[in-house]
Amino acid sequence: MKPGNLLTSDGQKAIFTRNILNDTGDATGNLSRMPDAGGIGGSGVLAVFTFQAIAPGACMVTFSELTARNSKLLPIQAGIPQASVLIK
Repeated sequence: MKPGNLLTSDGQKAIFTRNILNDTGDATGNLSRMPDAGGIGGSGVLAVFTFQAIAPGACMVTFSELTARNSKLLPIQAGIPQASVLIK
C-alpha cells in the first residue's frame, strides 16, 4: 500500500501511514494533506494496493471502513470499493 499522486499533484506533501498485518490479511492506512495545505480538486490515484498471492482461488478485496473528508475535515460521501480477485 502506497499513496497515489492525487493529493500531491499541486506540489504539496502528503502524510501517509500504514499498518499491514500479514497474518490476518488486514491493513490500515491513513492518507492526508499537510496541515494548512488546503484542499485539492481534480482526479487521480489516491492510493495503490499491491497484493502477493499465496495460493490459487477466489477472494474479495474489501474495505471495512473508508472515511473521506473535505478541506474543512468534514466527512464527504464516498462509496466503499471492493473487488473480486481470481488467482490461478
